[in-house]
Amino acid sequence: MPQTSPYEERKWRNRSSQPGLREISLWGLKSTPDECIIATLENQQLTLEILALVNLGGASRGSRLGLLEVNLDASIAFEDIHLCAFAEKAPSIEALSLLGVLKTNDRVIEKVIKLGWLTQLDISRTQVTDIGVRMLMDECELVEVLAADCRLLSPQVIRDASDHYGEHAFKTI
Repeated sequence: MPQTSPYEERKWRNRSSQPGLREISLWGLKSTPDECIIATLENQQLTLEILALVNLGGASRGSRLGLLEVNLDASIAFEDIHLCAFAEKAPSIEALSLLGVLKTNDRVIEKVIKLGWLTQLDISRTQVTDIGVRMLMDECELVEVLAADCRLLSPQVIRDASDHYGEHAFKTI
């Protein structure tokens, strides 16, 4: 059974009158060459709003301009340099899930905070530390932050983030 987007309740905004994909999910493509993925996404940059890359094995997955939501859940092959480059190339992202992307760290957060439209972020099961969460609090007006099982976060920063964003917006469980 296919999984649905974690941000499914968000209303679609058709920003283009062009025909094409608005959402695509690519799951468990451990042996799929990048060229196949690129061919699938070719000419979709005007209409594609949601890209979910879940549990991928390859390390060099690219982004498309105009994306609103990106789900990289459990894509353990991503290194922090790939995540930083991804964040720089997709400035319109509103919702970003890095759940279980183990190489997500404070260096990645430095790039993520520059995503001017970002409202939802999932950093659960990542290597983000107190410094990264403090950067988020200082720089991002997020509506929702999920940070479950972030073992590097201190109880004090969790309390501070809950106070800053609201206990319903900063979730650790």
